Amino acid sequence: MNDISQQRRDKRTGISTALDGERCNDDIRSACTTLNRCRARGIMEISRFSPQRESLEVDVWTAAIIEKASLWEVPIIPLDSLGIHRDEEGFLIAEELTPLKTGAEACPYLDMKSREVYKLFDLRANGSMGKKVVVQRNEEGILNAEIKEAVLHDVIRKLSTLNDGGGHPTEIVGLVDSFDHLLVKQPLAEHYRDFEVNRREAMDIMRCVSPMGGHFRHNLAVFHAQEEPWLIGDLHKGNIMINAEGNPTIIDALTGYLPPYVLKELPWLNVATEDAYTFRESGQAPLRSVFDGVRDDEL
Repeated sequence: MNDISQQRRDKRTGISTALDGERCNDDIRSACTTLNRCRARGIMEISRFSPQRESLEVDVWTAAIIEKASLWEVPIIPLDSLGIHRDEEGFLIAEELTPLKTGAEACPYLDMKSREVYKLFDLRANGSMGKKVVVQRNEEGILNAEIKEAVLHDVIRKLSTLNDGGGHPTEIVGLVDSFDHLLVKQPLAEHYRDFEVNRREAMDIMRCVSPMGGHFRHNLAVFHAQEEPWLIGDLHKGNIMINAEGNPTIIDALTGYLPPYVLKELPWLNVATEDAYTFRESGQAPLRSVFDGVRDDEL
């Protein structure tokens, strides 16, 4: 495991962490990648067992989950270690952390001392796991990008790919001890300065390429992470921030995996994917013309 994450302990949970307050750099992102890879795999293994909950006594199911968590090195975090408890109606009450505006996916809490944000993703059947981008055929048989409900697997992959692709550093911490929330941690970021300028800069940091042409309804770009192409979108004002180093950063955007058959069928999207890969490898933004690859008779 990365040396940084071995040496550092979260001051609230006591478990290995990659993050150090509000600092953001490549070493910290790399340490997040190492922790995320292990914890994501373990959480997905545990989730395969979770449907059995209704067929087992609660204490038996809980003991089995704890055993699997230990086997897969998934931290189980007591909520009270975060200074959070439930009221009589089951709502979360923070005593030591500052609740921030709840997003579409998670409930964030700020630790003013460490300058870190803890996020709780609701895993219950009636909890929202946010959205994802899916390229699928519409009624006319045309491939199009649609926004769909996300499940745990989608959220885990999104958190990992945004971190690895150059978005805001994100650490998958573990499961809370009631097993109904996923805990994630990020450095605190501040409000953007100039939205359009900072959005473009943040996209360049992630080596994003906007397709030229095409017919997708949603304003999407392409980036590479974990040696795979991804769509990214929903880059609204709440998802563009400034990190502690003063650099624009993308937080909590929509993502969606691009399978090979989609790229084969949509040449304009394949071109963007190739440019995004080159951008990722070379660090040089593509200089392709909007008319590149268009036949003269189509102009």
